Amino acid sequence: MNLFISWSGEKSRKIGEIFFDLLPQIINHVTPWFSPESIESGSTWDAIIQNALQTDFGIVILTEENKEKPWIHFEAGALSKGLETSRVCTFLVDLGTNDLLHNPLTKFNHTENNYESICKLINTINNNLGDKKLNETMLEKSFKRIHPEMETRIKVVLESINTIVTKPPSTIEVVNELLESVREMTRRLPRIERYSEILVERNANQIEKQEKQFDVRQQRNEERMIELSKQLLNMQQVSLEMFVRQQQEISGNKE
Repeated sequence: MNLFISWSGEKSRKIGEIFFDLLPQIINHVTPWFSPESIESGSTWDAIIQNALQTDFGIVILTEENKEKPWIHFEAGALSKGLETSRVCTFLVDLGTNDLLHNPLTKFNHTENNYESICKLINTINNNLGDKKLNETMLEKSFKRIHPEMETRIKVVLESINTIVTKPPSTIEVVNELLESVREMTRRLPRIERYSEILVERNANQIEKQEKQFDVRQQRNEERMIELSKQLLNMQQVSLEMFVRQQQEISGNKE
């Protein structure tokens, strides 16, 4: 099963790396896709990400810093359009569910940073494997074996990043970030417009095809009507000729 890991920001990226490394060790039929690891240098990453979003399962790594970021919302929205809601889950790194009450991402299934909640996420992934799913005993053993490493690595990430003193962004930095977000959306706009054009073109082609089929049927009906009219005229002519002969015979008998 292909699994897309969505991230935005340093903390989210490092947590995404942990899931990328450890999920296949818990469930070996899972193949994670994580852009820092899955995109080769020099590749056209935009097209690659678009293809990768056509996946079987999605995990969105959410942090306090990225929960309002346009990019994380874009990927979460793209995932939700292609998958059922139950197949898109969030991992709340340093958030609680109450922190997303007024956030569009609140509609997804949330996974909190604790053993029980991560275990539920692992079970959800496993239940979507169909015939390849692990039985409950094997899954539990596998998760218990890997979880200590996962917990330790997540703790190290949180401690190392939280110890960095960050200053509030300057006005210039905020403006630059907004400009970058606008540029990102602008780069994607032609793809969205092209997709809309394709849909319109398909609908136009379908309408044209239906119109042609209607024209063919109408032409056939007109041809049938013409043929019937000819037959009716022939019958009328034959009847008239028979009537004339009868009158002539009657006149001859009278003479």
